[in-house]
Amino acid sequence: MRYPTFLFTLLLVVFQSCAPTHYRLLYRTNDAGQIRSDLRKVQLRWQAQQVDITTVSGQKQEVSASKVWGYEEINGKRFRLYLDQFYEVVQSQGMTIYCRHNFGEGSVDEFFFSKTPFEELFYLNVRNLNKVFASDSCMQEIITQLSPRSWLKTDSKGTCRLIDAYHHCHAFPNEISTIVSY
Repeated sequence: MRYPTFLFTLLLVVFQSCAPTHYRLLYRTNDAGQIRSDLRKVQLRWQAQQVDITTVSGQKQEVSASKVWGYEEINGKRFRLYLDQFYEVVQSQGMTIYCRHNFGEGSVDEFFFSKTPFEELFYLNVRNLNKVFASDSCMQEIITQLSPRSWLKTDSKGTCRLIDAYHHCHAFPNEISTIVSY
């Protein structure tokens, strides 16, 4: 009796992992129109400055890269399009932290940040934090107090310490919700 239950569970897990990933395109403004939210594929053609999308039904469309903020997987993971590359959004609550996964001889994750989800991305290091927050004395003080190794560590709520520091200084609302999705 246990064998059929085990086999059913195993097949269920296998079929779920083989299921296609679905996406939603996230726009910079509301002027983008008739793109469906249930997408099977999102691909950047950087030379043409176009984002090619394929719907679940197989229809293909092109969208100007200048209109696209990024995309979201069905599991909630978001990716921002910035300077012809997609960056995974690690956390976004006013200040946004991104990750770019580099697969080469050794797999390396590089982290970036922006002051808001719509501003320029910077490599996450002390020099760039000091540059971006040069006129913000509260953030300057916290940057000197926090060790770089602790920036991405999370608290009991799952918030990165650097984002917590930003909230301490600004009490910023979550701006990612202002991105329009279709």
